[in-house]
Amino acid sequence: MSMHEIEELQEASIRLLDRIEGLDHRSMFKRLYDFDAYFDTGFTHFRVMDILLKRRFYYRMALEDHPDYAQFKDALEGIRKEDFSPIARDPSTKYTATNPVVAYWSEGQLYCEAGSEIWAKLSELGWLSAADREAPQPIDIVDIADTVVSFAIAEENKELAAWWYAVLPVVLLFESPPRPASGSDDVVLQRIRDAVVKSEAYKIKGDGCLSYPERDENWGEFEPDDLRFLQWWYEPLWGASSNTA
Repeated sequence: MSMHEIEELQEASIRLLDRIEGLDHRSMFKRLYDFDAYFDTGFTHFRVMDILLKRRFYYRMALEDHPDYAQFKDALEGIRKEDFSPIARDPSTKYTATNPVVAYWSEGQLYCEAGSEIWAKLSELGWLSAADREAPQPIDIVDIADTVVSFAIAEENKELAAWWYAVLPVVLLFESPPRPASGSDDVVLQRIRDAVVKSEAYKIKGDGCLSYPERDENWGEFEPDDLRFLQWWYEPLWGASSNTA
């Protein structure tokens, strides 16, 4: 699967979710960007930064507002000449697994994510409102897919629904720790699959749509229950004609 298509899936889903009021947008956005753990994607948050800021998933501030500015002043001042730069926990050295990126610098502004180390320090310092001091909560990716697919189909955006139909089993079966596949026993998964089938979104294989697995692929790495889930999930696709929409 093309990693650019995963990035497009994230972006399109965030744009759709932003049009729906009453959701926990911050938690949904956090879970969507957790996709990066499964796929080789780039940092694409600035494609929708206006939405991330509006929904309080990202925060923008002056460089001097970095909570460790006094400690790392020389290193932080050195990034002013950059158009874009990731900022490590210790910005005086390169970021590594033990010195992770905690913020970003772009066009004269500092950006940090809700739930990040810098966000936590800003919260402790009382620089954020009470609502902003609440961290994004764990949320089931299946529930996000359910929301996106139902609204995408209502908006006649079958391609976005098709993306989710293609990628959702991959995410579920490769989570760490692995998530047992419940298939047709899961009411929400059943609803997503039924919506995709009824709308015939699964037949779309146009430009930008994630590729689907073939019936005869080597599935030896999966447990029997997972194989049954995949066979149930993709049966409409494998049993459909080769016509494309």
